[in-house]
Amino acid sequence: MRLCEAFAFRVYKLRGSRSHTGQNTLFRLAYELFARPERADEISAELRATLLYYSPNNELEAWFAFQATKDENDWFDWSAIKYFLYEYEEYRAGKDEVKVSWDAIEGRELAKTTEHILPQSADDPYWTERFSKADHERYLHDIGNLCLTAHNGSLSNKPFSAKRGTPADTRPCSANSQLVIERDLAAYDDWTPESVLARRAAIVKWALERWRVEGPPTASPDAND
Repeated sequence: MRLCEAFAFRVYKLRGSRSHTGQNTLFRLAYELFARPERADEISAELRATLLYYSPNNELEAWFAFQATKDENDWFDWSAIKYFLYEYEEYRAGKDEVKVSWDAIEGRELAKTTEHILPQSADDPYWTERFSKADHERYLHDIGNLCLTAHNGSLSNKPFSAKRGTPADTRPCSANSQLVIERDLAAYDDWTPESVLARRAAIVKWALERWRVEGPPTASPDAND
């Protein structure tokens, strides 16, 4: 199941391959697993090889490299961004139950569930003093600047100190959020380009471990795939 999830994420969501990519092989392997479960290890090995044929590990690393232009660095419009951030929330929650259900995230508009820490409208002096226009374009939609939230409307374009808040605040803020990855933001004293890159590095380290698959570097898929 883990290999199937990794295949779906890496090949269809991250790489953006067509939905039928690799399916002849996947259907054949599924039948073989059903008919001969004692061959599970061999079938898993072939599935690994097929995944790495379509999505090599060096390509996975390249996808998460910080890009030079705003268009290349636009993670906000990626179709899997909510899934990606929710998986990160599950990781950060550890053995604790995630307080906000996936259904609550998936069923709401992207803009209401995914916050830009550096806001899209950054007119407040706090932001203009820390991010030039070029910085704003470069860092705005990066994964280091995106976070799941349960109260994006109340955070809006406020300075980081107001967004961060304290655990004792009665108003919604990062520090008293139900989401661990949002509470993590309270550990930052300031939000600058360096902060975005530091948070990005932690997220990328996790992602490369989460979806990395070991195995042969190449494989020959079925001819009709």
